[in-house]
Amino acid sequence: MGYSTRIKNLACRVILGRHFVARGPGEREAIAITFDDGPHPQHTPALLDLLESHGARGTFFLIGEFAQARPDIVRRMVAAGHEIGNHSMRHQAFASMATERQIAEIAEAERVLAGFDGRDSHWFRPPQGRVTPRMLLELGRRRHSLAMWSLDSFDYRGHGVETILRRFESRRVAPGEVVLFHDDNACTVEALAKLLPAWRERGFAFPTLSELVSGDGPLGEKT
Repeated sequence: MGYSTRIKNLACRVILGRHFVARGPGEREAIAITFDDGPHPQHTPALLDLLESHGARGTFFLIGEFAQARPDIVRRMVAAGHEIGNHSMRHQAFASMATERQIAEIAEAERVLAGFDGRDSHWFRPPQGRVTPRMLLELGRRRHSLAMWSLDSFDYRGHGVETILRRFESRRVAPGEVVLFHDDNACTVEALAKLLPAWRERGFAFPTLSELVSGDGPLGEKT
């Protein structure tokens, strides 16, 4: 994790307290695999197939308008036990928006997601991970939970599968990590096809973000 990311996460934790997460407890051999920017019509179903084949659960931070456009994929996520999170309604440049508009984007996406899983509130991850002090204060006032990450795959840079794999050779995952991927490209699918069995061989389980934070596994059982 870079210096700027650590500073940002510290600020989020100070303002939001227990309503902020960037990693889970390190007592268990478990990591949360999270995905931004979906659902994608081609790559997200391929990822769902891959996760199922490895007994893994993911947390998908969905763009509200994409979820509306591809409801069958979101319903499949929920039915398979994956977690869905809020990545705003339209994935616009949050840092340049008025706080009122930011909150409206979050609220609109919340209503869309609730139609799939019935939950009143979801983890929110801002587009590009960018937050402003005013937005943090408003999220804190509303007790709305914010999720960042502890390890970035950099898959969005478009440098190819081998570059992603080298990233995880130089920075090995540790218990409690929240790993950031994106489900809108083929490279992520190909890289995870190699990473998941390697991580499983190291003894890692793959719960959702909420399960990682709470220490619970599937069906509320300890993993």
